[in-house]
Amino acid sequence: YRKGYLVGKNHESMFYSGKQDDQKLKKEELELLKLMANNARMPLVEMSRILKSTPMKVIYKLRDFEARKIILGYRILVDLNVLGKEFFKNFIYMKNLTPERENSLITFCSLQPNIVYYIRSIGSWQLELEFEVDNYQHYNKIMDEIKEKFSDIVKNVEFVLIQKEHKYIWMPESYLP
Repeated sequence: YRKGYLVGKNHESMFYSGKQDDQKLKKEELELLKLMANNARMPLVEMSRILKSTPMKVIYKLRDFEARKIILGYRILVDLNVLGKEFFKNFIYMKNLTPERENSLITFCSLQPNIVYYIRSIGSWQLELEFEVDNYQHYNKIMDEIKEKFSDIVKNVEFVLIQKEHKYIWMPESYLP
């Protein structure tokens, strides 16, 4: 989900993965993606200078990447400590999960502005939720509601408080310098 709660807006869903696709990229396209992966806020003029191109060509390529679903979205990394917020990550073990109940849980989570990631997992736990909240009590209130409304599918919950979030580059490592 996007971080709309920071500016008083409802957040929208954003998917970060999908079908693997064998799209062929030219060397200059790959170079642009590397620049974006490391610093998406770099001015277009600076990108075009580094790539020995023009700002209009860079804009065109970025729009093309979005249309081809090579770029799925943009995120900001916010220092939550500066905002007086805390970041919690849940590991939820499920039981008797049906597609209908999962859809209900997805809908519930999408309506909670402080749940910023809903991650379906393969492994010991089946679901990860990430929260950006005012404090532990705020986190606990949301979790109590999830446990109450979804007690038929939530088996166990573990969580961690994350003190500092590091930059994550969403581009496959094999493409990076």
